[in-house]
Amino acid sequence: MDHLLNGGVDILQGISSIMNPYKDMKKLKDVVKGKMSLWGGVNEAVTVQSGSEDEIRKEVEEAVNTLGSDGGFVICPVDNILLTTDEAWEKVMMFIKAWNEIKSLKLLI
Repeated sequence: MDHLLNGGVDILQGISSIMNPYKDMKKLKDVVKGKMSLWGGVNEAVTVQSGSEDEIRKEVEEAVNTLGSDGGFVICPVDNILLTTDEAWEKVMMFIKAWNEIKSLKLLI
């Protein structure tokens, strides 16, 4: 991680607690806080594409609470949404709905 921070990298894309080398999102946020932004937070293949509405909401909430507590975070599904079925788009809408609800709650606090 030091080589990325020292090299002037502004944002690290692909952050997910499920499938990547940076599974410990809290530790990662602590290391890069104020030095680099993080992009991702929610696994596309496991959560958005295959998860239930509750699983999607839980992962969105974890990402927002862990990575977005003090800025420097872009929430999005990690990787591409590969399916273009009606069900896949319904799940994307569940993701957006969860983010909007959680974001609104955090603004009220």
